[in-house]
Amino acid sequence: PHTSNDPDRFYRDPEEIAEQRKHDPVLRFSTFLKQHGFLTEEQDATIAARVAAEVDEATDYARSAPPPVPEDAPLYLYGS
Repeated sequence: PHTSNDPDRFYRDPEEIAEQRKHDPVLRFSTFLKQHGFLTEEQDATIAARVAAEVDEATDYARSAPPPVPEDAPLYLYGS
């Protein structure tokens, strides 16, 4: 999917999705590291849990933040 708002399961064949997941660079690198003894299942699970916690924390922060004001729109448009 392009975003989490793109439920591709409604218009893509499940077999196609499964086939494309085989090419996921994160999963492929994780598999490589495990096959060569650089990463254990426990380490992989720990990393995944830490990433999920960080994403959840950032999501909670963003959802609780006040909406931006229109006047701030051009503030970060150009590099300084």
